[in-house]
Amino acid sequence: MALYILNEWLWADIVGENGPPNRSEALALIERLQQSSDQIVIVQSSPFEAKSFGACKSQDLLTSRIAGVFMKAIRQDLTHCRILGPDEIEPLPVEFRRDGVKPDDDYLVQAQRACSDATIVTTDRPLAAILGKHGVPWLFRDVFLKAYLP
Repeated sequence: MALYILNEWLWADIVGENGPPNRSEALALIERLQQSSDQIVIVQSSPFEAKSFGACKSQDLLTSRIAGVFMKAIRQDLTHCRILGPDEIEPLPVEFRRDGVKPDDDYLVQAQRACSDATIVTTDRPLAAILGKHGVPWLFRDVFLKAYLP
């Protein structure tokens, strides 16, 4: 079993901001996660979670359907999702902020520190550089999907 912390690229893909191929990959990822023993880590009230709820309420039928599949197949199935509440995460260490982690990305580092065997999957190059500097496991979205999807 592997643990992944996905940032908001997943929701940008699902709502179609990154084009139809990325939307298809997002759906394929959800299906693959559902079939695997892997889990994603979600921090309650994080930007990731807020965007997931926003996508469910979308007026775009395809977006709301894919978001609904995510909610049922991943978010509501605790064999595929580890949900961290506010009492399970610690404040962002000062050295991460000093090195440039933006407040909207705190939850990613906090989740990884709470689940030390988790890998952050991101598209954010400056964040990736900071994670690498601190020895935090991470992958770029495209590298992750290329290896993860059949």
